[in-house]
Amino acid sequence: MGKPVDFFTDGAKRLYKEMDGFEARGLDKSRAFTDFITMVTCALANPTMEKEYLDVVKRYPRKKNENIGEGAIDIFPRMFAVLVDEMDKVSDEKTDILGDLFQGAITFGEHGQFFTPDPVCRLMADIVAIGQQINEPYVNDCACGSGRTLLATARHSPNAIFVGQDIDYRCALMTSINFALYGLNGYVIWGNTLSWKIWDVYQISWNGKNILRKVDPKKFQFPPGCEPKSVESEILEQDHVEISENNISDKIPKLQKPEKLGQLSLSDFIKT
Repeated sequence: MGKPVDFFTDGAKRLYKEMDGFEARGLDKSRAFTDFITMVTCALANPTMEKEYLDVVKRYPRKKNENIGEGAIDIFPRMFAVLVDEMDKVSDEKTDILGDLFQGAITFGEHGQFFTPDPVCRLMADIVAIGQQINEPYVNDCACGSGRTLLATARHSPNAIFVGQDIDYRCALMTSINFALYGLNGYVIWGNTLSWKIWDVYQISWNGKNILRKVDPKKFQFPPGCEPKSVESEILEQDHVEISENNISDKIPKLQKPEKLGQLSLSDFIKT
């Protein structure tokens, strides 16, 4: 018996119901989900990712005497239609439907991978935006998951350039799709933020032909302020000293043991 599924959005529930067709044909839902987001990305990048699209199609051959609309491959366009319909309904909130489906029915938090809940992402963005417009030209999330924090920030600053990075290929695709279908401009990087290793870069913006396209990682330049930095480079910029194996440990700030706190009351936090 499979694991129980749990969703927060109606869109994820509808998509999962469509995915029952894969299970009925003895196909793996996790594999089908990855193929689905790959095909959606390819469709949005038309015609620049045709090879990747056809590679997925080959895994779902039509059976003998199977009519159009009856095969496993036909489930994908129905899922795409559901996704577009549901995202259109929540376009103002920019709800993360794909991430909800991914965590609630595909990964179940494998390897400790849990996305920050949508309400928490919105709360953080709202706190930053209290009394002011977020006017930063670039917004970067170096471990973006399915892009929730960036989507929450876009509610306050829709014209910014958003940059998402994640080591999980599926997360990079989900974030790219979220950007594209919610009308955000930016870049999504599939890579290791800590080692600076980059495997793929997706640019999301309308250029008259498509809304999404791949960028050569070797030619990609991070937007200002979004460049990857190590602990050593941060310290070097702050202290203007040469870093070596002998002094790096001395330069990293030590955590101080906190003093014991007494009982606090609400009045302690209120300024009169």
